[in-house]
Amino acid sequence: MLRHLFFQTYDHLGSLMVLNAVWTVLNLPWGLAACLLFPLASFQLRNGRVWLGVAVAGAAICIGLVSPPTAALLNAVREAEGGVGVRVRALLGGVRRRFWAAQAVGLLLAGATGLLGVNFGAYAGLEGPWRPVGWVLLGLMLWTSIGLLGVAPMWVASAARTGRVLEGFLSAARLALAHPGLCLGTSAITGLLLLSGAATGIGLFTGAASVAGLWVVLSHEALSSARSESCDLSASRSLRELWRPWENQKP
Repeated sequence: MLRHLFFQTYDHLGSLMVLNAVWTVLNLPWGLAACLLFPLASFQLRNGRVWLGVAVAGAAICIGLVSPPTAALLNAVREAEGGVGVRVRALLGGVRRRFWAAQAVGLLLAGATGLLGVNFGAYAGLEGPWRPVGWVLLGLMLWTSIGLLGVAPMWVASAARTGRVLEGFLSAARLALAHPGLCLGTSAITGLLLLSGAATGIGLFTGAASVAGLWVVLSHEALSSARSESCDLSASRSLRELWRPWENQKP
């Protein structure tokens, strides 16, 4: 899958950068809403309410990233056979078509993340005879958090594709139960791609979001076997073609 991601990015780097730029502009309202929550999270952290600060920060990240423009971006990167124009039109049209479904998923993930953070803080603060109960509940919250982490990218991809929130969640839950390690790996690599883009500053706005979206789409399609033949396409490709591309040209 990582090889496939590399070659898809190599083949469509220009269009991915254009899509990323358009997504950045369209996603500004959600990004600003997330930025407004970060000072509140920082205030909670400075006052010693660590879990509440983490809950607010996690909810802000979900609001800023899981948005209608993000759902439209996922659908746009699926247009593997289209050029830049086709993909940009798919992105612009997808915001309206998937607005409510994507917004619902984003708010539900933000609410779940915030609730988990608050519960962590409440259960960790139990004292006296309730402390063993608190540890049990903390373990339950930990496993719930891991499950949500595995489900989240599959849910976003499925809802973006079908426009159905509940059906998308059930489909994502089935994939997470069938392939827990791969779903968690998808989340981890998605996070690393976004963090690497944010670390460079400009990278998040010039390509990292599109590449992360492409990774989520490829993973979702591979795990759901929706386009298994395309996911095996790069198996015969070699890094040699990067410096000797003429050897792979068809006559």
